[in-house]
Amino acid sequence: MLIGLVANEWVLVKLFSHDSSISSSSRKVIWVIQGVFLSSGGLLLFFNSYFKTTLKHLLFSFVTIVLIFLLLEGTVRGFYMIKNKINGKPRTHSEYLGWKTVDNISSNNEVKGYGKINYSTTIHGFRRFGDVDSEKVKIFVVGDSYTQAYNVDDDSTYYDFIENNHNEVEMFAYGCSGYGSLQEYMIIDKYMDSINPDLILWQFCSNDVINNVHEFESSSIIDNNLMTRPYLEDGEIVYKFPTPNLFMHRVLQSSYLLKFLNIRMRLLYGIIAPQTIENKLTKEHPLLVEGKSVTIEILTLLKERCGEIPILAFNMDRPEWLGETYNEVCASTGIIFLDNIPDIILTAQEAGIKVTGLPHNVHFNNTGNSIIGNHILNYLLAEGLIEKIQSREN
Repeated sequence: MLIGLVANEWVLVKLFSHDSSISSSSRKVIWVIQGVFLSSGGLLLFFNSYFKTTLKHLLFSFVTIVLIFLLLEGTVRGFYMIKNKINGKPRTHSEYLGWKTVDNISSNNEVKGYGKINYSTTIHGFRRFGDVDSEKVKIFVVGDSYTQAYNVDDDSTYYDFIENNHNEVEMFAYGCSGYGSLQEYMIIDKYMDSINPDLILWQFCSNDVINNVHEFESSSIIDNNLMTRPYLEDGEIVYKFPTPNLFMHRVLQSSYLLKFLNIRMRLLYGIIAPQTIENKLTKEHPLLVEGKSVTIEILTLLKERCGEIPILAFNMDRPEWLGETYNEVCASTGIIFLDNIPDIILTAQEAGIKVTGLPHNVHFNNTGNSIIGNHILNYLLAEGLIEKIQSREN
């Protein structure tokens, strides 16, 4: 039985395949070997008088397994409770948003790949919340983990750079790790009237188009947040867990241990047998087409909510499969799109500048954020957007 368990496609591909691929014929051989040894081991256990069990033994074994599971469950829950008390929990559950950034927290931790990081949030979980009564140009920034910037010091994010280098700007910035476009729209909708912004900065990430469709996110290993989130379906907001298996949804939502193991197994599977949907995407892929369509719906809602307020969108990364998706989405909804941030980041990296936390984390560090902030500010100045807003208000 042990040989049957080890003769597993995941294990053998990792050990003997350099490109994590395996032929159809080899896969069949592995399944045959695995089946033979597992079946043989099972038969030996069944017919061997030493291993024949009574109902009492079975019950004892069952109770032991349950107790071990409960012990491990309690250990995992305790670990995360202590960890969150020490480091601060950056996200928490939200009935409305699925999850949200925790407000009014502060941490000063050593982060691998980034060094000592001072991170804090303010009211409503905003990383930056300016004066709503300011006469300056109020900019409302919304995005995902790149905007939450958990690995970036206070006063060193890309939006901090913009405000620190322009005297007529008042900044409001909200980001939350794992957010899709709908959640970002819901944040703007929720705080639009209290902030009354003059300009919206909308931060895209390549996984937004995936996270915007339940089936799309459920098909992904590397861009699946494994948390219940809102999706826009037939014009209505619905809440779903990103898996096609409803039973697994209920099990994973109720157990820290199983959720922890599931996440680790998905990450491992993504490394040793990368069959995730991102590796199969083309411009014509039905899920990418649907993701693009839903993103357009969400941005149309955003445009309607913002009215005459200008919206500037930009993307932090651009994998090959994404192509011109966000350019096309913004063009179809009348949103300004700044499309060359991935290019300037690549130029900096080629010049030997460390802009991320790689190999530990792909998110931008303080330096990367300053480069992005400088680029956005230069665009705002070159296009005269801040001056146009000021003259319109006067």
